[in-house]
Amino acid sequence: MNGRCAFIRSISFCGSGRELIERGYGHDVRYCSQIDVSSVVPVLWNNHFINLESY
Repeated sequence: MNGRCAFIRSISFCGSGRELIERGYGHDVRYCSQIDVSSVVPVLWNNHFINLESY
């Protein structure tokens, strides 16, 4: 098993991952477990998200 598969598996088997999958959000868990697919880091600032570079 490569590192990415191990990471997705770990997320899927943690408490929150299992709960989301049981509620029908398995696709979202897999999607949000992707590595190196975005250059943006969202930061919650004054009740809305901004890009970390803007912070």
